[in-house]
Amino acid sequence: MLFKLRMNAGLQYRGAAISGIVTQFIWGFLLITLFQLLGQSSMTAKEIATYFWLNQALIAMNAVWTMDNQLFQEIESGDVQYSVLRPQNIYLQWFVRNGAYRLSRTLLRAIPLLLIAFFLPEPYRFALPENSLAFFGFFFSLLFAFLTQLAIGNVMVALVMKSKQAIGVRILFVSLFDFLDGGNIPYLYFPVVMQTVLKTTFFYSIKSAPFFIYLGRVPILSTLFFQAIWFGLLTGLGYWLIRKELQKLEVYGG
Repeated sequence: MLFKLRMNAGLQYRGAAISGIVTQFIWGFLLITLFQLLGQSSMTAKEIATYFWLNQALIAMNAVWTMDNQLFQEIESGDVQYSVLRPQNIYLQWFVRNGAYRLSRTLLRAIPLLLIAFFLPEPYRFALPENSLAFFGFFFSLLFAFLTQLAIGNVMVALVMKSKQAIGVRILFVSLFDFLDGGNIPYLYFPVVMQTVLKTTFFYSIKSAPFFIYLGRVPILSTLFFQAIWFGLLTGLGYWLIRKELQKLEVYGG
């Protein structure tokens, strides 16, 4: 029920979705142009275009800054007490709430953007995967990436509960993820040593893993297994942190 309500609320913002599509299209076009100019020794022109169109289309799903701002406001104001007092699993409630928020915005933007990109001329055209195996591998990898991002979101919520201020936590996470998740700079443009290190972290699981599966650059099963491990670890961490903070939750004003 909560998921449906949040989804319906998010789907009402069609004007914001159109604005988002335009912004993401322009930003994607600029990134593709930049990396085309940098050369194609690491990725081909088709791979560069496809990679960045996927990232722009799915940015509402897997960008760390796409969070339900109302949740942070409730924590800072103390209104979170009303959610905590209800007989429900608060971790699952916030997980579902954030998931519906992200998914509703993705559905409004992803398909139109990819359709436009598919009909662009080379070297800006969005390409389909080489085969059905790559597509299904990408689908399941994207699902793990989505769930992992939701788990990371709950870790952020727990840290905001601890600090009582959202801005510092959000700036820290956005700064780290924007540089390390491969969305703005694909891993193939990093030094080899840094690539090796990053591919062992949850940063790799969010964007690079599903996009590389789509491009046919990494094995599917081992990548999915890697993502599943990080999802489990981050879910456990977030659950523990939230439970710990709930035990000592203080509400300003009484």
